[in-house]
Amino acid sequence: MGSPVNYNAPQFRYRRISRKDMLRIQPKKFLFHLSVAMGSVAELETHLLLAKRFGYGKNEAVGELLELCDRVGECSAIFRKR
Repeated sequence: MGSPVNYNAPQFRYRRISRKDMLRIQPKKFLFHLSVAMGSVAELETHLLLAKRFGYGKNEAVGELLELCDRVGECSAIFRKR
């Protein structure tokens, strides 16, 4: 059996990056944050596809959320090119 989970351990949190921060942030750091965001979108997309396949939620709602994921991905790709 594994060790018990320590719920009092410090947690890592990502903070939102404002437009003002984007102007000050170094390009390398910005690309890192952007890749983390794109990975999160990809993970969400995977969960939505699984939900659709196994019949959780309404197909219409899942379809709309998948479209939003595509839009976010497109926006992220545009930021990546700049």
